[in-house]
Amino acid sequence: MRNVASQGDNFKASEDLKALLATQTPDTDAYRATATELAKYANYRGNYIESNDFIRLSNLTISYDLGTWAARQTGGVLKRCVISVTGNNLWLNTSYKGAEPQIDSQGGSSRTRGIGSLSYDWTAVPAPKTFALNLNIGF
Repeated sequence: MRNVASQGDNFKASEDLKALLATQTPDTDAYRATATELAKYANYRGNYIESNDFIRLSNLTISYDLGTWAARQTGGVLKRCVISVTGNNLWLNTSYKGAEPQIDSQGGSSRTRGIGSLSYDWTAVPAPKTFALNLNIGF
């Protein structure tokens, strides 16, 4: 039986299975059984892996040019007047169970952190929804 609580025990067991597999004849029941058991050790973290496919509306801006109207209302003082509303991170569709499918909470790259931390998602913070109202005026 596999011990998934200890990486060291898993490593020793998988090395033992590799050695046993090398002594067995391919295409036999014993060979297939050993190979199947070895595959379980190779994927002992598989229960932590899930798809993080997602579709996101990251940014949406709606603008309206009030230039002609503003020029008439101000007697030509305003040459340009554009009003716009911008929203960020307005919509996210995902089956990912974590807080944020796009953030690796450990930061950095695989060269700067331990390989063991690649699958951790403990404290990822979701991207905030933000809104902005902009007024662009030209004289």
